Amino acid sequence: MDKLISVIIPVFNVEAYAAECFDSILSQEHQCFEVIIVDDGSTDGSGAICDAYAARDSRFHVIHTENRGVGQARNLAMEQMSGEYCFFLDPDDVLEPFTFSYLLQLLEDNHADIALGVSKNFRDAIQREDTEKKEYVHRGKKEIIEGVIFDKNDLKPLERKTEKSVVNWEFFSSLYKTSLLQEKQIRFLPISYGEDTYVAFYYLLESETAVTTSLPVYWHRRNPTSTTFRYHPDYLDETKEYYRYYYELFEQKAPEYLEQARIGLDAQYYRRCVSAIERELFLSPPDRGTKEMSETIRTVRNDPKFSKMFTAENIRRTPKGRFRTMLNLFRLGIIRPTVRLFARSKR
Repeated sequence: MDKLISVIIPVFNVEAYAAECFDSILSQEHQCFEVIIVDDGSTDGSGAICDAYAARDSRFHVIHTENRGVGQARNLAMEQMSGEYCFFLDPDDVLEPFTFSYLLQLLEDNHADIALGVSKNFRDAIQREDTEKKEYVHRGKKEIIEGVIFDKNDLKPLERKTEKSVVNWEFFSSLYKTSLLQEKQIRFLPISYGEDTYVAFYYLLESETAVTTSLPVYWHRRNPTSTTFRYHPDYLDETKEYYRYYYELFEQKAPEYLEQARIGLDAQYYRRCVSAIERELFLSPPDRGTKEMSETIRTVRNDPKFSKMFTAENIRRTPKGRFRTMLNLFRLGIIRPTVRLFARSKR
């Protein structure tokens, strides 16, 4: 199938991993692709690596910009894409050789708007296991919303967060139609976390047919320097923005499911607030004082929406250990002494 796939890659300071990512594209069974890389102001050797691949393969195109964030980098790349299909890839991740060919076949055989595969995590080396291949076709808005969107962990209530999804799909383990992305003007949000799944949900809500597969097609590196594990002083403010964007999406595109979406978004809001506390404790700069840390944690703890859900029952959903104990103390308002104790133990 000579169908051109536009591969969108935002790059920022990944010189240790970029070559492995790019090589996994070059190893694809489906060789009809263009790679649009946006070097988002890298300060290491990432930009040079991108240029080297573009110099030896005309399918690679590189745009160098100042740092504006991953969402804006992807939006810029989308303005340049010319493929019939679109695939989003992070520069420290790796594809299977069959990723493009398999997802394309799934999409076209089922006359679908999107094909979603499984994403698996790895750290240093990929550990493959035999997987029973199961494929599911979802036709119509109801099947897509109930069978794909609400099967994703992001929209499950707190009590169901540990349930296994039928297909552990991700935004970046999916193949999209460029025409639908452009027609509906689907773009990434100006936030650092959750901007990607928003695009997937928006796209699915505009789709008529979606096909999912249990087969792993994407390997997501658990990179300790990535945005996922980075300290973010405005995490609570971004969480509020995240909630607003997603709530408005369902309010506009699927109002009949708004209440179910709200329950899931409340659960996600709670988990992100807990994550804000965790980031403050474990990822904040070494020179950040206990007073600043305590003030940030107190602000999160007193947030009206979070404080209603910050109960002993919900804290018990956190794995046993020191962090759960600290959350219980924070819930009781014992903040600065707890932070001081943690800071002493860090030293």
